[in-house]
Amino acid sequence: MNTTTNNTSRPYILYLEDDYLETMRFTMALQHRDFNGKIEIAMNGQEGIDILNQKRHHLPDIIIVDLNMPVMNGFEFMEFIKNDITLRRIPVIVLTTSSNESDIVKSYDFQVAGYFTKPFGAEEYNRIIACIKEYWDIARISKS
Repeated sequence: MNTTTNNTSRPYILYLEDDYLETMRFTMALQHRDFNGKIEIAMNGQEGIDILNQKRHHLPDIIIVDLNMPVMNGFEFMEFIKNDITLRRIPVIVLTTSSNESDIVKSYDFQVAGYFTKPFGAEEYNRIIACIKEYWDIARISKS
């Protein structure tokens, strides 16, 4: 993942997911793709906001968010960050179980960079993670 602020720093992903097994699956899929960056996990949207507020000096390069979480769901989280001048430019990708058309449309209303439905099979899941990683390996991301 390239950033325009510091191309030599390790990529940093904030992953919002309340299912521990899904976080392990995600982490393992990235490691399988030789990801050498930092992955921070938040179990709900409020934890994600707390992390972002604590780390305003070192924001993530990308945020991966599940929609269905307790305390604060993915939509509430996206609404918060899109209304924050410092956070709204961080690319957000939705990775969720919902294939509901209204969830997809609502997510793109929040200007997400992509929407992926979690597959049950490991091969398809790994393919999705590979696509996300490869895209962000070459994308130009601005944090200003």
